[in-house]
Amino acid sequence: MIMDEIDKEIILQLQKNGRTTLSELGKRVGMTHVGVKRRIDRLIKADIIKVVANVNVDKLGYKSALILVEVENYSRLQELINMFKDCPRIICLATLSGAYNLMALMVAEDIDTLESMILGECSIRGQKGIRRSDVQIISSFVFPQHHPVRMITERKKEIPSCGLDCGKCERYTIGKCLGCPLTEYYRARS
Repeated sequence: MIMDEIDKEIILQLQKNGRTTLSELGKRVGMTHVGVKRRIDRLIKADIIKVVANVNVDKLGYKSALILVEVENYSRLQELINMFKDCPRIICLATLSGAYNLMALMVAEDIDTLESMILGECSIRGQKGIRRSDVQIISSFVFPQHHPVRMITERKKEIPSCGLDCGKCERYTIGKCLGCPLTEYYRARS
C-alpha cells in the first residue's frame, strides 16, 4: 500500500492523540469526517495502523529491561520466539541482524519479578541454545513513554504458553516473583 501525505498526517495526529475526532482530523487534512474514516479504515485493513491503548510503565512504577541474546541456530530461534511471543511481560520481541539475533523488551511490576525474568527459569537467557546475552535495565523511557503492556484480567492457565511452571520456580516459592499473570499462581501487587 502506498501512503500519501494525508495518510501520514492522519497517522501523526492519531499518534499525538488517539482520541482526536474524525471531524477534527478532517479539518486538519482538508477532508470530510467521512473521507477521514475511509482512510483510517483502509489503513487498519491494510495492517498499517492499529488503534490501541498503550501504558506509561514509568507512571505505574513498573521496571523494564532490554535483553539481547545470541541463539545458536535458526530453528532454536524460532522455538524461542514461539515460546515467549505470548508472554504478557514482553512488550516487544524482535529478531536482529548482528552480534545478537533476538531482542526482548520486558516489563514487570517490581524489581524482584524483573530479576526473575532476567535470572530465573522463565528467563530467555536461561534457555538452551543461548550462546551469550546482554541485559540493560531501563531507568526510564524518554520516547515513547507509552507501551503496549498486556493487561491480564483472567488467570485460567496452570502452565502458560512458555511451558514453564511458576509453582516449581524457586524465586516464586520464596516470594521473589509475582508469578505469571496468565496463571492461577499470579500474586497481584496491591
